[in-house]
Amino acid sequence: MESTPPSEQLRAAERGEAAPYIRFPPTPWWYSPVVGAWAAAFVGTFAWWRVNAVLFVTSLAVVIAAIAVAWWLGGVAAGAAVAFVTVTAGLAVYERRYAVAAARVRERLR
Repeated sequence: MESTPPSEQLRAAERGEAAPYIRFPPTPWWYSPVVGAWAAAFVGTFAWWRVNAVLFVTSLAVVIAAIAVAWWLGGVAAGAAVAFVTVTAGLAVYERRYAVAAARVRERLR
């Protein structure tokens, strides 16, 4: 009975390891410009919100930290509850502030 030499076994293992990377279809031509446009829009959004950008980022960090601490100390259920409360409250505040800002713009453009 013949056995496969270790060098061939290693080569077969390396081929199997690399298969997902060398058999993957090429990225479509539009991928890079679309991701670039998304990144530009993301940055532009923060520039547009220039007054509230620091508050938005700080608030996001506080929400993430609160959820993480609740999850760590109280488990998944506590983390989910804190996520529900903070995200719901945050969206409610955002919607109110957006309505006020939109009313100001409508008034200014009359």
